[in-house]
Amino acid sequence: MPANPFFKACTRLFDRHHRSSSLPVVVALALSLPGFTYANSDIRKESGAFEFHAPLFDSELDAPEQDPLQSFIEQNAGQEIWREYRPSENDNVWTFFQNRSLSELDLIDLFKAENSQAYLSNLESVENIRYQLYQNNRLARLSLTMTSGETILFQKNEDSLFTLSISSGDQLPEFQTFTGEIHGSLYESARKAGVSASAILQFATIFQWQIDFNKDLRAGDRFELLIDDSLKNSQGFDGDILAARLYQEDEIHTAVRYSDGQYYTPEGKMLSSSFSRYPLGKKSRVSSGFNLARKHPITGQVRPHRGTDWAVPVGTAVYAPADGFIVKAQTNHPAAGNFIEMRNGRRYVTRYLHLSQLNVKEGQQVRKGDLIGKTGNTGLSTGPHLHYELFVDGQAVDVMTAKLPTGEPLQGDALTRFKMATQPLVTAMDQDSSKKFVASKDNSSSES
Repeated sequence: MPANPFFKACTRLFDRHHRSSSLPVVVALALSLPGFTYANSDIRKESGAFEFHAPLFDSELDAPEQDPLQSFIEQNAGQEIWREYRPSENDNVWTFFQNRSLSELDLIDLFKAENSQAYLSNLESVENIRYQLYQNNRLARLSLTMTSGETILFQKNEDSLFTLSISSGDQLPEFQTFTGEIHGSLYESARKAGVSASAILQFATIFQWQIDFNKDLRAGDRFELLIDDSLKNSQGFDGDILAARLYQEDEIHTAVRYSDGQYYTPEGKMLSSSFSRYPLGKKSRVSSGFNLARKHPITGQVRPHRGTDWAVPVGTAVYAPADGFIVKAQTNHPAAGNFIEMRNGRRYVTRYLHLSQLNVKEGQQVRKGDLIGKTGNTGLSTGPHLHYELFVDGQAVDVMTAKLPTGEPLQGDALTRFKMATQPLVTAMDQDSSKKFVASKDNSSSES
């Protein structure tokens, strides 16, 4: 039986750091994951399955373009940004560090923090991971949103050691209010109002399904942010947006953050669009799964297969799994054949390859469930199938295991608890907006 890749990694860490005090941490890291499953291993091979087509590999198609706002902010203030990662069912802390190209040294330092193993050894209870980096790409802060509603925060102190703090989410933290009016770009207007680059990007992510911040904003639109002031530290990293509001000419968008780390309307409706795992409308046989270490069936070379292939007849309908915008709708690509690339919100990109028919055009807006094309056998393909790819924050992920937005509203007792917890935030925004409205009326009266 081949050695477990995780324990190989631990051995490598030991060899690299055996002269330091890290040995107990490396051993604890290895022993803390008895049920470890390596995310990159092919665990879905079907007995006797016949692979009748050669899978496409990611190197044969350019990576999707980054969201323009994300790209701009990363170039101007990348070290301030809160970056997000939603662990899949096969993830552990090691695969998280691998997938995001984070330093092994930081992983070791995290395990040195008191009681850290209780939260890092198993990610099954972690709903969401957020982290901030220094300019040298080393970890500055790591935040875990637990399914229990607790937030676990690791951050470096003045001695460059990680400390751990726990927030129950039951109490309303101190917050600071930022307001402004858009003239020029969102980034320039928000920075002028004192908003950090990290909060600007978070603001765009909160409303990513309601508005395209690259083209739908207008001069005179107003924004209001309530930002957690309790997490701000001496290193300049700030906290989360607790509540946000965007005023446009014909609509007002409001969001409040709940203890689960998600954003909802004041009525308890989740702001994210629901995201289907199956673009074919029904479950079909997976002929080749997502596998970063897959061996090509013909050449024998180990090359990543960053998508999921479904063996279906030519002409099978393909539907949009979520609301989105068609970035590419191209024909006759030498490898992908006829294919579609769609941006779903700001963080997600989906691709559909080897199609026989395209039912959308570049620049078109689509809604979840819209027919976008039909499966085929075009391009580098030796049998009818759909090759489907999902990218989250520019990273290819396994659509079969990824945590996807549900869009489900809160109901019953959960809705009652939500309204009680978030009402102070809504009241604070309403009062602030009322004051601004009165001041605006007074100013217009004096001018007349």
